[in-house]
Amino acid sequence: MKVFNVMAGAAVGGAETAFAELVSAQKSAGFDVHAVCRPSARNAALREAGVPLTELPFGGFLDFTTTPALKKLIATEKPDVVVTWMNRAAKKLPRNGNYKWIARLGGYYDLKYYNGVDHFVVNAPDIGRWMREQGVAENKISFIPNFAEVAADAAPVSRASLDTPENAFVFLALGRLHTNKAFDILLKAMADVPDAYLWLAGEGPERKTLETLTKTLNIQNRVRFLGWRDDRWSLLAACDAFVFPSRHEPFGNSFMQAWAAGRALITTNSQGPSYYVRNNVDALVTPVDDVEELAKAMKKIAADKDLREKLAVTGKLSYAQAFDKTSILTQWQRLFSECSCTPKH
Repeated sequence: MKVFNVMAGAAVGGAETAFAELVSAQKSAGFDVHAVCRPSARNAALREAGVPLTELPFGGFLDFTTTPALKKLIATEKPDVVVTWMNRAAKKLPRNGNYKWIARLGGYYDLKYYNGVDHFVVNAPDIGRWMREQGVAENKISFIPNFAEVAADAAPVSRASLDTPENAFVFLALGRLHTNKAFDILLKAMADVPDAYLWLAGEGPERKTLETLTKTLNIQNRVRFLGWRDDRWSLLAACDAFVFPSRHEPFGNSFMQAWAAGRALITTNSQGPSYYVRNNVDALVTPVDDVEELAKAMKKIAADKDLREKLAVTGKLSYAQAFDKTSILTQWQRLFSECSCTPKH
């Protein structure tokens, strides 16, 4: 069974990372996969995994190249299943092909782009709930979460290289610098956590606003803006605890990556994490947009080594139970088989 995975995507981001990890894992597991995506540095990981790759522009309104080229590629390669990731890939996909169309959604997207979909895959239960409310039949929706490929050889990043004292307590946060991620709340909480340092890895439209906020709060000497990083496992290995302060998060790759890396987790009760985490068992959970409670949790975890170790151990167990790679690949294989056995709509 031949499967095309189609992703436009940005140059960097959580969905893009999940795409590369899943398709590479499918190839390693023996799936007959082909990736079609926009030119990007992330494509090196796909090539390294041996994934056949076609790069197309996936541009805007004036892009008259992508859809015809994709139509020709599909006619030549004859995939049994085409999986589109997010809106732009769906918009560029030629319709009425002799293949089954699976749309993988990681957010609350406008469903007008998905007319003709044979099946949906969501990576968070709440997205499935929302889709059912929009009138999508339950039997057309499958929930298959992401997983994280832990780099076993990831050495801790040097604290000196990030201008951070060796004996400082370091919090790490990863994510796009966007209002949904609530890094403004995290910075305000940091102002009430004296002596601790924060590494904030990511890029996005809120960077200048957040940098200005650190100066307003007089914490600029304890916050490091790292930009987009490809060494998240080395950052996780070097930090003391991970903070995930999102105010809106359908799933949230970073919180499960912290679990996978064996790091104590602080998260908010946003949609995705709240489905998985248990307060005071495998994470400390605070309300969305609550600076005071987030600061309390950060001070509590910084002061209590036993608590950090307990959360790290139970978090790793929770990861293994919820995000086992072999199980997730099996779910995808089962779905591909089921789709191939049903008539095209």
